[in-house]
Amino acid sequence: MTATNTGPQQDAENRRGLILASVILETLRRRNTRTEEVLQGIRDEACRRILAREGFDYRETVVRLAAEAVGRMEGASFVLQLSDADRQALGAGLAEEVVRRAGREGLQVAVDAAGAKIDGGVIVRDADGRQVWDNSLAARLDRFWPILRRQIGARTSLAGAGPAGKES
Repeated sequence: MTATNTGPQQDAENRRGLILASVILETLRRRNTRTEEVLQGIRDEACRRILAREGFDYRETVVRLAAEAVGRMEGASFVLQLSDADRQALGAGLAEEVVRRAGREGLQVAVDAAGAKIDGGVIVRDADGRQVWDNSLAARLDRFWPILRRQIGARTSLAGAGPAGKES
């Protein structure tokens, strides 16, 4: 029969082990929380710059976003939905430029007279409204954020930056 040491010294060792484990877990939790805060700050700044149209040709971006959608959607007749401000600023010649860039024959593209409730970018729908491709700036950032956050994490000390408590 093997005797187990359950005296005060063993109790102290057990408590010490539990305390060390809880310290490690708390440290990891705090690190994950801080990582999430940093990544959210980066995302917020990226969003601010995108919406302020900083560092890129906005018209070119809208044309590319629309042409990408039109080029991948089925059908030949499409409607571009822009914010009121973008419709006024970019509307002239935009549809024709999208047709040229889409690289498909027989396309008909028009800019919707009603403004979309977006801060920038474009929403493309087919003439029947069966297909909708949301290439608004906010939607694009939302779709690409998981990839971007992994790339940011891989290139910085935030490696493995997934949602708090999860490794990517």
